[in-house]
Amino acid sequence: MPLFPFGRDFVPAFPFKEIRQWYICGRGRCYEYLASDAEIASILQEYLLPEYGPYRVVRIQERLRIGKRTVGVVLDDRPIESVADMFVDRKEHYERFYIYSKTLAPGLDIQPTPDFNTYCCYHGALRITQSPRSQSGLIGSSHMSLVEWAGNEFTGGVRHNQIAFKLYNRIKRQIRKQMKYQSIRMRPETGEEFLQPWLPMTEGVAELARGENNPYEYRPGPPLDHDRTQ
Repeated sequence: MPLFPFGRDFVPAFPFKEIRQWYICGRGRCYEYLASDAEIASILQEYLLPEYGPYRVVRIQERLRIGKRTVGVVLDDRPIESVADMFVDRKEHYERFYIYSKTLAPGLDIQPTPDFNTYCCYHGALRITQSPRSQSGLIGSSHMSLVEWAGNEFTGGVRHNQIAFKLYNRIKRQIRKQMKYQSIRMRPETGEEFLQPWLPMTEGVAELARGENNPYEYRPGPPLDHDRTQ
């Protein structure tokens, strides 16, 4: 099977029209966290490796219904320095942010068309679901995900987004360093609360959650009693 490493050789992006030939290999990577928009924007701007820049952010509205299909459509494409403003400009519950490198994906074909979110994923873009709101209107947990491997069913070729995986782990590590508390999930409809030690939160989220009008589905629990820098 031909192997096209998305690394040292910086394989050019394939044309968008070929998207139906590609599929995700394996389960991909995903990290769930509770961190504020300001904290994540700061980490993204500071810790993405400069040698693989410049970086850009594509804002996509997902779960848009077109006939019987649910698709994602591009709303915006800006430099990484604008990511904090893009978080603020978010209007829809299902807007997602895709961080990509113009060095790692030369020729990425940006278009305001359905399925562009999938196209981004195949090329190793970091998918950020930041501060999503549930049906109750409260903020739930955030996610960062990555497609590490993608395959072409016609050629048998495989893309390994290995440097993108390196960036994913670098950002994940910095987010973990910010974690201070276990989280307690609240269910407003029943009044029940559940301790979730596997989903810690940062000081930024804890500070907002302690306010009179907590915007989160969570509140801070006991402080973490071990090192989360790894």
